Amino acid sequence: MCIRDSWGGLLDFWTFKRIYWTMIISLLLFTITTHPITELGKASLYTLWVFGINLFEGGHFSTFPVVAMHTYGEKKFHIVYCILLYSFGFSGLLVYLTILTCLPILGYGYLFVVFSVIQTVPMFILPFYTETVSYT
Repeated sequence: MCIRDSWGGLLDFWTFKRIYWTMIISLLLFTITTHPITELGKASLYTLWVFGINLFEGGHFSTFPVVAMHTYGEKKFHIVYCILLYSFGFSGLLVYLTILTCLPILGYGYLFVVFSVIQTVPMFILPFYTETVSYT
């Protein structure tokens, strides 16, 4: 948990775009390579890969509150952050439903490929985000 929270602390040194690009690209690399790791049959490597996926995925919880506050201001922050919290829960529900429907068809290995494709969506959105404040 402390490691995931450190992504928010990096906002003191890096910009949000730099942190988010690092998280998304690293997360994408981990999820794409999960299937070959499982094919190797190495349980210790798979455990490290799941740890890495959780490390980079967990950065959303610690960076988004700060970015929402700086982007929307104090008056709209509580509304925007409420929507963000609901979207985290909703995305968890979507992941569950995706696993429920795709797992019998694809199996565990290729399910990570499906999630990798989904993770490319922020890569198309992030270039349009303009930072209004410097966090450093």
